[in-house]
Amino acid sequence: LLQTRGSEILIHTMMLWQRTMKWLVVSAAVLFCWFVQLRILVPYFPDITNASEYNNATSLFPRHDKSVSLLAVVTCGWVERLIVDHKRMACLHIILANYVTACESGFDVFVVITTYVTSSREEEELEKAVTNDLHHCARINSQIHIQFESFEFRPLPSKAFGTAGDLAFRHREIFEREAENFDLFLVQEDDVSIKAAAISYFLQASELIDDSIYIPAIYYNELYGGEWYPSWRLRWGIIRKISGMLFFSAFDFKSLGCCVNIISQKNLKYQMKKLGSAYLNASLIEGEFNVEVATDKWLENSFRIVLRIDNDMWIRAGVHHIPNKYITYALADESEMNVRSKDQVVASLTREEQAHVFRQCEGVTHTNGLNVTFIGDDCYSCISQNGTVQVSAAVNYKKEKGTQFKYRYIVVTYNCRPH
Repeated sequence: LLQTRGSEILIHTMMLWQRTMKWLVVSAAVLFCWFVQLRILVPYFPDITNASEYNNATSLFPRHDKSVSLLAVVTCGWVERLIVDHKRMACLHIILANYVTACESGFDVFVVITTYVTSSREEEELEKAVTNDLHHCARINSQIHIQFESFEFRPLPSKAFGTAGDLAFRHREIFEREAENFDLFLVQEDDVSIKAAAISYFLQASELIDDSIYIPAIYYNELYGGEWYPSWRLRWGIIRKISGMLFFSAFDFKSLGCCVNIISQKNLKYQMKKLGSAYLNASLIEGEFNVEVATDKWLENSFRIVLRIDNDMWIRAGVHHIPNKYITYALADESEMNVRSKDQVVASLTREEQAHVFRQCEGVTHTNGLNVTFIGDDCYSCISQNGTVQVSAAVNYKKEKGTQFKYRYIVVTYNCRPH
């Protein structure tokens, strides 16, 4: 009897062990699939570190040391479309993970997710999906602060285009309301990955130059075939020294980016005062709506937009446009034998190619085997004599005789403007 009872206990224990192992395997598989999905969608996934680049705090929440506070608005659109789109939800989780990284780095972050008004059930579903332990910041031993705000749908003004509604404009209402409570204000689309390094770059560059005149630029990167491609807008412009450091700007100091804008409290308040009632008047907007209202393009008439490039500082200013759609379209067109001129205009350099364009002006002449040719004036000599340099980089293609193979090469031209 004892032997039989012992056998039953052993069998029961083995069955329980098998069920436990099966549960663990299934759970591990689910977690692995979720992780792989994020890694596939965004190779730029942030590393959670304890780097203390800068400290931030907000007057609305407990301050942590003497820190700088950041209000970040993420424009998401229709909730009912978002919660059923796994790719967009994965992007949103990555965006929030980036802000956890910023928190761990010392920033005190307050995130507002903006949507169009929808049913309370769908709003609750979205809140439940994003407010979980994945967004816990160990530095403050708490979740990062996440708030949801919804707005009634309003169509675009008659002279604007690009989206159906004006949600990208509504962050201005939040910024105006919170203008006295934060040090930095950021607005972004829901398909952009902004790492803590980019925010730190903005803050540091603002402190090193006169931010009553200059605004540090933020630009976008895209990923294709394992290679990073910075915005095509970095291919031509002006290089100059400001306060002893090298900066690049587009001609006439125009905007370099898309999808994101960061501004200091001082400059936000200046812009609100300058624009007056126009600041909240969406009906006045003309052109591509999101670009006009939610990038640094809206600052072009007040500030000079510049990108610090010495010591490869410009790389930190890059954000990742997660869909990678612009470079995908451009390179798909470039693969055709008859490359259209417009595709060559908007084609991007690789990150390494772009880096060598800038490094030449620091006296670094080697190209590490890249197919890049430099012509015109000596950028380093011109800058050393306090001149400014006009730079342009052309993306060219040449078909090898007797084959269908076409190779790509870059020609960079520098024109010195003496002091």
